Amino acid sequence: MVKVRQYVGWSLGLLVILGIGMVMISPYVQLNPAQSRIRLESSFSLHYALLTTHIFLAFIALVIGPLQFIPGVRRRFLFVHQNIGRVYLSCVLISGIAGFIVGLYTRDFTSQIAFLTLAVLWLISATMAYRAIRRRRIAEHFTWMVRNYAFTLVAVVARIIVPLSILVQLLRGHLSRPLNISQILDTTLGTGIWLALVLNLLVAEWLILQRVQRTAKRGVI
Repeated sequence: MVKVRQYVGWSLGLLVILGIGMVMISPYVQLNPAQSRIRLESSFSLHYALLTTHIFLAFIALVIGPLQFIPGVRRRFLFVHQNIGRVYLSCVLISGIAGFIVGLYTRDFTSQIAFLTLAVLWLISATMAYRAIRRRRIAEHFTWMVRNYAFTLVAVVARIIVPLSILVQLLRGHLSRPLNISQILDTTLGTGIWLALVLNLLVAEWLILQRVQRTAKRGVI
């Protein structure tokens, strides 16, 4: 019964992540700059190319990331686990660098600092995870991968927080009509990123602590 619940939980989680991820990349599938939800800087010719690189590789990391945490895959198919990990970390590295550069051209200061902070934390945690596995420090590697995927999920959680925030503001009459969606997103996205970042990191640290406690109870060092 426990295994069935775990399977259902993993399946539902993957479906939610995949669904939100598809919504995130949908404006960029046709590679049409006019459909970009991010305001492009005309003076920076590589802006859209780096933006789409960041988005598509982040989407791949988002989708394959959970496969790294399925116990059965790690135990029975180590080769698969290792190769998925290589693809995942490569996507994070390239997407993180591209995202940092794109973040430098974000006009709203709150959003800019949020994106840059997220990109730096994403890259640092990926580097620490890679260094740990190279040194065969499995537990340390797992810990940093949990944190890294928490940062990967910030984009998903933020896109849940932001619409809820807009809805609350509408209900409280804090938004004037007609609504300027682009302007509203500019002023709320940065805050949504910060809230998602803090929330995800707290959940990640709680999960890490739970795993440490379970390991201690089993008497495994």
